[in-house]
Amino acid sequence: PQAMGLEVQMNEGVGPLLPNPIKTINDFNRIQIPDVANALAYVFEGIR
Repeated sequence: PQAMGLEVQMNEGVGPLLPNPIKTINDFNRIQIPDVANALAYVFEGIR
């Protein structure tokens, strides 16, 4: 979600939380489509 411009909070004892969840078409339209290789390069590097 963070790579798509959505805020994610990690709350102990609760887990991940999206403080501004997608509820409307306007919420959906604010989602960014990232270049996955660049936005998540740290994940790919961690897997190697």
